[in-house]
Amino acid sequence: MIKLCKWLLFSVLSFFCLSQKASAQVTDLTVEFTGTQPAEVLVGSAFAITGRVFHVDANSTNVPGGETVIATVELKDPDGQIISTHIQTWDGFTSATPNPELDNDDVTTARQVIFFMPWYQAQKWTETALWSVTIRVQGAALENNPLNNQVTHTFSLVIPNLQVTAVSTQSDDYLPGSDIYPVVVVRNDAAVRTQEGVFFPLVVRLLENGIIVDQESVTLPLTPLGLKPSLEAETDTPQITMPPL
Repeated sequence: MIKLCKWLLFSVLSFFCLSQKASAQVTDLTVEFTGTQPAEVLVGSAFAITGRVFHVDANSTNVPGGETVIATVELKDPDGQIISTHIQTWDGFTSATPNPELDNDDVTTARQVIFFMPWYQAQKWTETALWSVTIRVQGAALENNPLNNQVTHTFSLVIPNLQVTAVSTQSDDYLPGSDIYPVVVVRNDAAVRTQEGVFFPLVVRLLENGIIVDQESVTLPLTPLGLKPSLEAETDTPQITMPPL
């Protein structure tokens, strides 16, 4: 009976020690954005995101070699659809792992993820629409806190904003049947140019008691030397003399 009690006590103590050891062997990897992220992005341009993977604290067990730690960075539109993805892996992950920063920049020495915002995303713009970049980490077998494995940053999109800023005529007095030559100035009031090779109509109308009696149009962008590929940011066009009404 005494031997049985000793054996039971030994078994309980062994189980307790093993349980304590097992509970200590846990990994807590997390991700974060580092530095200042963009509050807004210009459509048709590249932008950078900076972030890193790291152990939450000294109690987080290192991920051994042979286990692949995966960080995924996703650029998403306002509907949550993925526009672009960057995936980065490490063979194991310790507190001393070199280059824990996220990086796909092969041009400079900066450790950053470069994304390009496609022009077609301008179609999804509204005053309240937000795009996002999400970073998440996975792959550690002993990961014990998946709640801190993902972070998200949101930002707005800047698209061209064309405005007619001036309309005049070459004369204030016209005889019946004479031609009217409207003169118009258009401004791109946004911090981003229009897309190269994309043209749009500028239309003027002659109204009588609210009824259209004549209209003419030209295609923009244009210059006195011919077609120009884009309207530059925060720039006025030269005065545009429209075809006669």
